[in-house]
Amino acid sequence: MSHNIYWDADQSDVLHIDLNGVTTWDAYHEIINAAFERVEATQQSVYAILHDRGTKPPEGPLPHFRKTIARAYATPNLMLAVSVDSHFPAFFARMVKVVLDIYFLNRPNKVPYVTSEAEAYAIIATHRQQRARSS
Repeated sequence: MSHNIYWDADQSDVLHIDLNGVTTWDAYHEIINAAFERVEATQQSVYAILHDRGTKPPEGPLPHFRKTIARAYATPNLMLAVSVDSHFPAFFARMVKVVLDIYFLNRPNKVPYVTSEAEAYAIIATHRQQRARSS
C-alpha cells in the first residue's frame, strides 16, 4: 500500500491525504482517521486534499463517504476536504455530491469533488478569500 499523509511544503495549512493503493474500506477508514487526528491536533484552520488515484474497494462507497463527510462537518478547524479523483467520471461525481448534499441538507459544501489538483487549489483559494472578506 502506498498511501501517505503529509503537509504541503508551500501552504502550511494544506494537508494531503494520498489514498493510492487502498483496496479495503477498513484501510480507507484507517487512513482517514489518521488524517483527522492530524487535523484535530492543530489549532489552525486546515484544508485537506484527498488524492484518490483510481483503486476503490469493491463494496459501495456511499456509507463510507457519508461517515467521512459527517466527521468533516464535526471537525471545526477543517475548512474543506477537497476530493481529487481524475478517474472518477464527472457525472458520477456530481451524482454522489447530490446524494450527499441531500443527506447533509442546508450545510455549506465542505467536501467538494474535483478532477485535478489545480481545481482543488483554486477552490481552497476562493474559500480563503471568502473567509477573509467575512472576517
